[in-house]
Amino acid sequence: MVQPLSTILDKFRANREANLYKLGHNGQVCYLQAILNDAFDTSLRRIRIGDTERMNWTFIYPDASDHPLWLETVQVASEAFTSDEGTDFAVVVPSEISQDLKPQMISLVNYYKLAGKRYSIISLP
Repeated sequence: MVQPLSTILDKFRANREANLYKLGHNGQVCYLQAILNDAFDTSLRRIRIGDTERMNWTFIYPDASDHPLWLETVQVASEAFTSDEGTDFAVVVPSEISQDLKPQMISLVNYYKLAGKRYSIISLP
């Protein structure tokens, strides 16, 4: 008679621990790094999060007059620089960690990262 109640209590406690773990972590680099290492590299903890290089934009403005700025045939910026691509941070993963785990890793990062932040997962030897 007590067995079903103890099973329910065990499930409740496991769910509570999982929820407390989720609430105790957020999108800060130190927490995100800890979450990924807890899930995928518990012994060596080699997963790191690093910054990616941000583009420094240089804008050209014409003087105060209403005349357009004529640049002749000078190319100011290529399409690669003017497109809205790029990442805000990179998740650096050792190559020993299976690529089959990449969907779970993406799911974890998407859950904890700040909205609007873009990232890439880089596998290093």
